[in-house]
Amino acid sequence: MDGSKNYRRVIKKLHQSINEIGLNDSIIIRSIGSDLIRNRFDAHKFCRSKKIDLIIWGQTDYGFRNNEKILLFEVYHTLNISSNISSKLDLFLSDLNLIFAKRSWAIKEINELEEYKIVANNFLETILFILGIFFYDEGHFTQSIKVFEFLLPILEKKNLKEKTDDYKLQTNRVKYLLNELYFLYSRILHDENKIKESFIYLRKIQEEIISNPIPLFINLARVSYLLGDLENAKNYTEKIRKINRR
Repeated sequence: MDGSKNYRRVIKKLHQSINEIGLNDSIIIRSIGSDLIRNRFDAHKFCRSKKIDLIIWGQTDYGFRNNEKILLFEVYHTLNISSNISSKLDLFLSDLNLIFAKRSWAIKEINELEEYKIVANNFLETILFILGIFFYDEGHFTQSIKVFEFLLPILEKKNLKEKTDDYKLQTNRVKYLLNELYFLYSRILHDENKIKESFIYLRKIQEEIISNPIPLFINLARVSYLLGDLENAKNYTEKIRKINRR
């Protein structure tokens, strides 16, 4: 098996996905020599010295398992911890552990092409999730929304196929993050007097997974009123009253 060939395939697919999402101007991918990063210390040093936001790095090892030759990818990440990420580091790390759960990083020589696809998809999903979280924590909401909207249907499809708790948790976490992003970005648009655009993002929020929908209904009522939709403003206000009467 050619480890470098599989690596090039994965990077090509990542480039294609970033182009499809429309984030070529926000994400720059650079490949660096394996002699520069051999361990976590090298990765942190390189990250700081080059002022790089995020490094995805790893190693490939050949070996045998049950008399079958395999290529094993070990995937790691190193990032500059900004004040935004530092303030909620535990949650950030919890999200990363969630997306890495139950993912295969091994390719058997006897089934190389099929297992390459699995590893490539796992690699792509992991990187996109990390990028989405990174953009969110840095306050780049539009970029984060683009990443998670691209990632969500991929995870939903995998969840339907595999039906495991891990994929269900990953899917629900992305839905929850998108809800938060839609709400936060709608507030920014509202403050910029972009009322119609604010309403569009508020309507993207999935009410059924919100524990307390009152803030959403308050904002929907306000924005509906500003758009001259008095009937909807009244309907959302009535929803708030019904919840408060419970």
